[in-house]
Amino acid sequence: MFRALCLFFLCFSANAGPYIEIKSEVSYKNWSVSDQTNHTRFGWEKKNLTGGNVYIEGGHMTGGSSWEAGYKSRLSDNLVVEGKLETKKERDFNPKSKLETEIRFTW
Repeated sequence: MFRALCLFFLCFSANAGPYIEIKSEVSYKNWSVSDQTNHTRFGWEKKNLTGGNVYIEGGHMTGGSSWEAGYKSRLSDNLVVEGKLETKKERDFNPKSKLETEIRFTW
């Protein structure tokens, strides 16, 4: 797995940078707050050879930890593709993951 990640990031140009992200998620049920989770993640983003970017980030969240990895590429002036894999691990619970993919065409 480590070799695959190293190879993945070596395929990209030298434009890269670390960052910190603070994110808040609020869930509502019947217009009332039912759950709130706050994240503090450290990450790294890198431009790829086609002008898009890839990133990976992880850190603490309310009640556990989380990480996310994703990409965004503009394939043409009208077509953008992006996706991410996110995993959350709360204390004493199995991790939960989700995969999102977006394809946006504009005219």
